[in-house]
Amino acid sequence: MIKLLRGFVTAVLFSIVIFTNAFFADNKRTAESQTDTLNTLLTVLTEYVLNRTAEVNTRITKNEQRINLLLQKQVELERKLNEHPSTTGKPSLLSNDEIGDSYVPPHSCADILPDRFAGDGGIYSITPLNMTPFEVYCLADPSGGCGWTLVWRRNEMNNEFNRTWTEYQNGFGALTDNFFIGLDKLYVLTNAEAQQLRIGTKYGENNWEFEMFEEFAIGSVRTQYEVFVKNGNNKSSIFQRLGRRARFFTKNLESRWGNEECAKVMGVGWWYSDDCKTYLKSRLYYMYINSPTYMVIRPKSCDKVG
Repeated sequence: MIKLLRGFVTAVLFSIVIFTNAFFADNKRTAESQTDTLNTLLTVLTEYVLNRTAEVNTRITKNEQRINLLLQKQVELERKLNEHPSTTGKPSLLSNDEIGDSYVPPHSCADILPDRFAGDGGIYSITPLNMTPFEVYCLADPSGGCGWTLVWRRNEMNNEFNRTWTEYQNGFGALTDNFFIGLDKLYVLTNAEAQQLRIGTKYGENNWEFEMFEEFAIGSVRTQYEVFVKNGNNKSSIFQRLGRRARFFTKNLESRWGNEECAKVMGVGWWYSDDCKTYLKSRLYYMYINSPTYMVIRPKSCDKVG
């Protein structure tokens, strides 16, 4: 009996030893697995932080460049202001407060991007004469001239531009997508200073045609935003996008000039001349008017710079 009891106790103790060793071995493997997981997580987090740091440094560099440009412009402004003679015939030294009060906001993208080194294209705020500020999309000129103000962008043939008279007056769309600046704003911009106009029209996959007008302006609402263009240059297209003294028509406009039928058939508001009636049944003209198109303007005085 005593031998059996001793054997039982020995077996129990042996089982406990085996279980204990297995338990600690499992815990060791679990700890090692958790350590590996933690190391992997730390590696991922480190890479993420490094990538974000590089991105932040890039943004900081761009901001520093813009700040330096603004500081250069401020120095130039102070120099011009201090050189301006006062009523007593002596140089007029202005305080910082007075310099701030004399700040003139940009009237167009040409003021924001006077040359290709002034900055990148993008969305900026302008304040034309007698208007409150509003945002526009500015395009830098790769040839070195001053910037262009986007007034029309159509990315594809769709119904986005089959709008009402009021919508065309006020403008519509997103600055980075299908967009029209609005007839009222365009009237102010083109009458504040003589403007050039550049039109790009896309045919096929990547076939662009360009028209350049040395002078471009539109009349007020009283003239139905009659267009005035001069020295148009269109070498390849059989049609002209803009004719002299054409007036603006939309699908819902009833006008004494009688070309509203063109807007209804073509499905887009535009400056239609009497010639459009000749093309009402022309599929080519329909596709021409509805092709992807962009229009940009800039002051004519840009050509005189430099």
